[in-house]
Amino acid sequence: MSASARHAGVAEIIVTDVARAPLELAESLGANGAYDSSQSAALGELTNGGGEMDLTLECSAQPAAIADAIAATGPCGTIVQVGMLGTETTAPLTHVVTKELNFRGTFRFDVEFPQAVRLIAERHIDVRPLISRRFPLAEAEAAFAMAQDHGRAMKVLFDLN
Repeated sequence: MSASARHAGVAEIIVTDVARAPLELAESLGANGAYDSSQSAALGELTNGGGEMDLTLECSAQPAAIADAIAATGPCGTIVQVGMLGTETTAPLTHVVTKELNFRGTFRFDVEFPQAVRLIAERHIDVRPLISRRFPLAEAEAAFAMAQDHGRAMKVLFDLN
């Protein structure tokens, strides 16, 4: 998301996660700041007590992360929930209403898919740093094990050649 946001002209990109590796990767891809959201002090620094973000993309669908996104977003700001867990979740909707937030959801690629392919193919956005490792198909079990370890892997690919 950091590389896409930077390409789109976003001036300040702040990323949160609970694992160090994704935070370091986000910074290397252009994020201005990366915060461990499991640390309450870091979240307080991010939100300055009341939320200043104009646009927040929440990509984990974890209830605590959704609450953090709502807290970090300023009045009349927009939150985009990217994806979901597959089960119902909870969120502090009172704050969505009182801060007059725009809360949108997106799940599957639609009209943006051809644009994303073009930006990657033309190397406007370099996704190679996201690839943690390539595996031959014969090592599928190891590949799936690594893909489930979010501390070690961002994206795992199969090399079909």
